[in-house]
Amino acid sequence: MKKILLFGSATADITLNIDHLPSLEEDLNPSHQTITLGGCACNAAMMLKLSEVPFTLAVPVGTGLFGDFVRTQLQKRNIPIWKESEEENGSCTCLVTPDGSRTFLAVHGGEYHYRPKWLESLHPEDYSMVYICGIDLEEPCNDCLIDWLEQAHLPVCFACGPRIKALQQDRLERIMALHPIIHCNAEEAEILLGRIQLPVSTILKNARMLSADTDNLVVITDGERGCVACNDDETLSIPSFPVKPVDGTGAGDSHIGTILACLYKGYSLKRSLSIASIVSAAVIQRPGAVLSRQEYEKLIPSFPQEEEE
Repeated sequence: MKKILLFGSATADITLNIDHLPSLEEDLNPSHQTITLGGCACNAAMMLKLSEVPFTLAVPVGTGLFGDFVRTQLQKRNIPIWKESEEENGSCTCLVTPDGSRTFLAVHGGEYHYRPKWLESLHPEDYSMVYICGIDLEEPCNDCLIDWLEQAHLPVCFACGPRIKALQQDRLERIMALHPIIHCNAEEAEILLGRIQLPVSTILKNARMLSADTDNLVVITDGERGCVACNDDETLSIPSFPVKPVDGTGAGDSHIGTILACLYKGYSLKRSLSIASIVSAAVIQRPGAVLSRQEYEKLIPSFPQEEEE
């Protein structure tokens, strides 16, 4: 059985709950602090694992305190360590305000840095598709990831991420030339359209323009307004679920991870999107980026089982 391949990072996420974002030289006392396993690719992979879809989390794990933490957490989840790096891992500090908004301060280390020789161990025939994060493509050494994708001729899912505006133009053009599935939020979609010199319009029109450009599926999330998806001539709008936000970290990663898992299982696009909306709503209502097995299984009865006519 072919697997889904994920490129990205597995990080140590340090979450600080604060009343408001600090101003210059202000001292704040966070109300709570946690450290959890995170990283966009890792969060998406956790949804594949919960959905019992086979995958390879092709991320490096480095040294130091944060590298040891990531390594231990992956081992607890029975996820193999793909490659060991002698470079020290960084970390990601997430500031979460009472409305669930989050601000990230990421220090990139060995967990973000790929090497061409590592990719030689990956055989395209073993995989049905590849997921890749925009934030990881920024790293100067990670040209090798795009080189590998161009040679592998596999379907690609491109999760733009919040730093799509910082991605080098040549790398963006190379990724877009692969005609990827695109997953992003409404703001990221507008930035992406500007980067490829297309006009910005409504969220529905934005999805249609991006889908026409890539000739593939585009999913745009829009917070409490739900999400839209466009694929060929099919355009879908899926409502969100009323929630009280606690921590939005990982909601988008869980959303795309669930969509990929559902499509892998042969579910329709509409059913896949609906299940993903249920899952991401659950993620927003809890601290951290990933649901536990128990939390996920409690959601299963609410998943739609049949398509509506």
